[in-house]
Amino acid sequence: MENEQFSHESHGHALTFYEESEEKLKTIAKLSGEEVGSPLCYGCFETIHGPAYFCEICGDFWLHKSCFELPSELTKHSLHSIHSLTLIVRPPSLAGFFVCDGCRDMSPGFAFHCKACRFNLDVKCAISTDGEDLRSRKGVKDTEIPYFGDEHLLVSFNAKQEVEKTCTGCQLILSGPAYGCLDCEFYLHESCKDMPSEIQHPYHPPHPLRAQVAEYGSECDACHMPIRKVFYRCSECDFNLHILCANRSLKVSSSLKYKGHEHDLYYFAASYFNEYSLCNTCRKVCKGSYYICLECKYYVHLDCIPLPRVVENDGHSRDYSHYLTLKDCFVEDDSGQYYCELCEKERDPTYHVYYCDQCPDRNPYLAHIECLMLELMKAELNSASTSAKVVDGGDVKGDTKCLALVKYTAIPPENQIKMQLKGFRHEHILVPDDEESEARRAYCSWCDGKIFGPGYICQQCSGKWHISCAKSPPQKTHFLHSQHTLTMFYPHYFEYFICDGCRDICHDVATYHCRECHFFLDMKCASLPDDQCEQLKKTESKTIYFCHKHKLTRANCARGIKEKCKVCQLRISSATYCCINCNFFLHESCLETPQEIQHQYHLQHPLLGRDFDGNPKNCRACNLQIWDIAYYCDICDFALHFTCATYLTSTLKHEFHREHTLFSFVASDLGDQGFIQSLEPQPSKGNFCCETCGNDCSDSFYRCVECNINRHLECIPLPFKVQQEDHHLDPLTLMENVVEDDSGEYYCEICEDKRNPNHPVYCCKMCKDNWFIAHIGCVIKEGDTSLEILEWWNKDLGSDYEETSSKRDDGTSLSSHSDLESHAMGEHNTEGPGITELD
Repeated sequence: MENEQFSHESHGHALTFYEESEEKLKTIAKLSGEEVGSPLCYGCFETIHGPAYFCEICGDFWLHKSCFELPSELTKHSLHSIHSLTLIVRPPSLAGFFVCDGCRDMSPGFAFHCKACRFNLDVKCAISTDGEDLRSRKGVKDTEIPYFGDEHLLVSFNAKQEVEKTCTGCQLILSGPAYGCLDCEFYLHESCKDMPSEIQHPYHPPHPLRAQVAEYGSECDACHMPIRKVFYRCSECDFNLHILCANRSLKVSSSLKYKGHEHDLYYFAASYFNEYSLCNTCRKVCKGSYYICLECKYYVHLDCIPLPRVVENDGHSRDYSHYLTLKDCFVEDDSGQYYCELCEKERDPTYHVYYCDQCPDRNPYLAHIECLMLELMKAELNSASTSAKVVDGGDVKGDTKCLALVKYTAIPPENQIKMQLKGFRHEHILVPDDEESEARRAYCSWCDGKIFGPGYICQQCSGKWHISCAKSPPQKTHFLHSQHTLTMFYPHYFEYFICDGCRDICHDVATYHCRECHFFLDMKCASLPDDQCEQLKKTESKTIYFCHKHKLTRANCARGIKEKCKVCQLRISSATYCCINCNFFLHESCLETPQEIQHQYHLQHPLLGRDFDGNPKNCRACNLQIWDIAYYCDICDFALHFTCATYLTSTLKHEFHREHTLFSFVASDLGDQGFIQSLEPQPSKGNFCCETCGNDCSDSFYRCVECNINRHLECIPLPFKVQQEDHHLDPLTLMENVVEDDSGEYYCEICEDKRNPNHPVYCCKMCKDNWFIAHIGCVIKEGDTSLEILEWWNKDLGSDYEETSSKRDDGTSLSSHSDLESHAMGEHNTEGPGITELD
């Protein structure tokens, strides 16, 4: 029975049966020269062993024999006796996995599903015959908990690392007991579920921080990175904090008391680097570890603080003093728990630390920077002997007694405007700018409008402002949103926002914002008088659903928006429907694209539009990964870019691959998001290797989408010149491409369908005024006795092909091939505009 091939609805290719899967794995390892490891069965996601089925084409698809032979339906299962359970080979959730209602394990494999009850069993629970085991599983309860901000209850499950889902709270991989909402893809570790809903945090002493769920891309005030889902917030001060940033402070002793700045400074490691954070001392980007004042956004590199390189400390030795040296990190063992010897609190081993290299390795002495500096500060304040003193100040920058703030201007304060706007990294000190130069780029930092006359400039960041924008109040009430006060801020970490007045998509400009209502007004609409706002108030917000988990809102693309439509991959330049949170944009015209199609690449089942939302699939046409929306067949795991689905191709049935239809492609049409005919010629991406010669298909080629088989045009036995009097009296010559005019629409004279002008065709070189051009597949058809082959393109391939397929019914040859030494591939000449010959 070995090596027999079978089909299964879970996979698009034929599967080969192996009685001993272990032997097959040894063979694969021997051929590849690498260890294969322990592959998993795609049905039960348990390790493969014993008899199993394997896909030779994919090389990584396995099914246990028992999973291959699962019944299509189970009736009156002991865990769900009220309805029958139907076998489905794809998880019944866009999350890519389901939770078994028997054992509460998460599984990406096969499920026995009850649609009426939304009840699911994994293979393990469905086929178990252990009565005691089933009774114990029946007692497993689906624990549901409410959670702030989420519209659904969270259900309990056992997370597996191989499914690679992250906790919405701490952003770490899920493993072990967890809670989640599969519809929203909202997951929490059991420990994160119990995190306090309100905390008092040292980063923001004035008020408590309350846990919330972010819906509009807020920014963390500690690390300045975008916030996704759960975070801590003080609404009164508009202060936001990642859960990770809130927890990381537990591994830092305290703030650094530093004479160079009036407020406390907090340590941040290099991984928290932000490209917009400039050191206030050296004016360079903070790429390494740095300290930050969260109150006034003051940054300073660790190297720019006059920290002593070596400190004498006798607090840990009774007999003699030891020296502590500043190191960038230190991991003393693999215990996973590391502590400061001074404060006895946990420390992060990746942070800078003072280390005694005279103590034994088994018991090293390490201290937080902040703890040791506190010792030195006490010594200075008390002017008395303490356990620590500076030995070597090292090569430090600035005054070791006091680091002076950088001064940028000497303009009198009465002529300055001080502006600290939420979202910017520093307080702007604006001074009058009377320079008028047509050559300089002068766009307002607030409204992005052109500045033609006098304005204001910030000498620290070189930002420029209209006079009216610079004097805009930080808060105001507005006719379009009278129920709440609007606060002005700069949404630097929002990719975009939609102005609720004019419906324009805005980017990198200031806004008046109501956080409670998620209401935005750009500076242009915020400055309009009430009578002009009356018309804006009548503008309705239109929303629809289209292949995306969120509603899409209609908006207008403003200047500077450089997004592409998810369907056609062309630039958005006018009206669009979009999901701002997900950077999901569609042309208004592309909404007419069908969300369900029957496609010639995959005739077995219809393809449905689906958003893969960061869980990529490979497009079967172009072999590129699909990250956004595409057409998809759940049964066969067949995915297709929208652009590849609409790409204009032609078909060919040929002797060398009888199993399936071949489709024509041109490598230069392949863009970053699939095949697009309108693209400028692109460099070859090396995605397609010719099965015959092994070289990259960098020009025209034919492809079997089902089998992932490609052949150069020159590697297929095709006639160079033919006569087919049924359609045209004159001979037809194989051409690489023909563009007969600039109309933009080109047709095949035989089938009368549109053709791609970049693709090879048969063309009559004698008909210059009334072009006769036809698809290769329309000229070369199996069993066509009217076709007369006048010359072969490749005589070797032609000779082989003639022996099998170029015979009349009476056994005589259709024609003999000529000696085509002069017709070598690559020697092109043009007989007229738009013609490229293959001769």
